[in-house]
Amino acid sequence: MALGEGERFWFLEGALRTVSHLIATEDKAKGDCVANWYLNDRENKRKVVEKAIAERPDLGETTVIISLLEQACGRPLIAKAR
Repeated sequence: MALGEGERFWFLEGALRTVSHLIATEDKAKGDCVANWYLNDRENKRKVVEKAIAERPDLGETTVIISLLEQACGRPLIAKAR
């Protein structure tokens, strides 16, 4: 991520809160899991996310974030369209 420290912080805050909210609209428990995964340990989780993004720049930030959250909270986080 070619962002400064403050910009990375707010990008991740926004991304994870948005994903948490969207997932909670279909499954409150999984939405809570996403929120808790990040919010209960922001500093360490931010480092985990930034490291994963740096290791897989070909995937894009959102894909990496969703992958980490699926590993932590179960797959799939959102039901596939029918």
